[in-house]
Amino acid sequence: MRLLAFDLDGTLLDRDHSVPARTLELLARLREHGCRVAVITGRADVPPEVLSALRPEAVAVNTGGLVMVGGRVIADHHFTPEQARALVGLLPTDRPVFGFGPGTVYVRDPQAPAFAVWQTERRGLPLEEAAAGPLQKLDIELAVQDPATPELTARLRQVGGVHVTSSVSGPRQYLTVTPEAANKGTALRLIAQALGIPMSRTVAFGDSENDLAMFEVAGVAVQVGEAECLLKVAHHRVSCSALGLPGWLEIYVQELARELA
Repeated sequence: MRLLAFDLDGTLLDRDHSVPARTLELLARLREHGCRVAVITGRADVPPEVLSALRPEAVAVNTGGLVMVGGRVIADHHFTPEQARALVGLLPTDRPVFGFGPGTVYVRDPQAPAFAVWQTERRGLPLEEAAAGPLQKLDIELAVQDPATPELTARLRQVGGVHVTSSVSGPRQYLTVTPEAANKGTALRLIAQALGIPMSRTVAFGDSENDLAMFEVAGVAVQVGEAECLLKVAHHRVSCSALGLPGWLEIYVQELARELA
C-alpha cells in the first residue's frame, strides 16, 4: 500500500481549478494497485466538486491545521489567544488579509462585494475579532517581490510558535501563518500513521514553499513546476516538470504494475 499526497493549486488542479480527467483515470488505476490518495492544501476548504471527483481517503486543509481521515478529525490546530492577539497586532493595514477559523473568515470589511464568495460558505467577521479566535490561519496578500515581505515575515516569526510560508499565484504572493504544529509535513505523517502506511511508501506532490515540509518527510517528493526552493530538496526529490503530472503518474502506474506482477 502507498499514500499519494497532493497539493491542490499549481499541482493537482488545472487552470479551471478542476482535476483533469486523465489524472482521475490514472489515480483510479493506482488505487487498483493499492494506492491511497490524500489532499494536503493551504486552502481553508477543498471545493465540493474536487472532493466528489477525487474521493480522497484523507484531507488536510489550512496547511495541515485541520486533518481528517475517512471523514474523522484527527488533528485541529489553533493559535493560542496570546499568539492571535500578537499576530493581529502585526498585520499590515495596507494589504489584503484573511483570517480563518471554524466556519468563519475574518476580513477588514465583511460587507465588501469582493468577499461575497466567502460569505456563502463561511460567516464573515471583522478582522479585529480574529484576536478573540478561535483562529487557525492567516493569509496576507502581497505583490510578488513586494519590498515589505522580508521585514513582515521576520516580525511574524518573532511571535514564536508559528509557521510562516509563502506561495505565489500569478501576480500575487501570499504569506501564510499557521500554528507551528500545523504544517504539511506533520499532516502527511498523521495521515500515513492513521492509514497504516510507512513514511517510506509515501509520495508527496507540490509546487511551492509551503510544500517543503511534506517534501522533507515523504518517501518520494515530486516537484510539479519549476519552483527553485523545491529544487534544493535532497536526494528523494524528483521533477515531473518535463512530463507533467499525468505523464509522471502514467510511468508510476507502469512501475507498480511491474512490481506487483
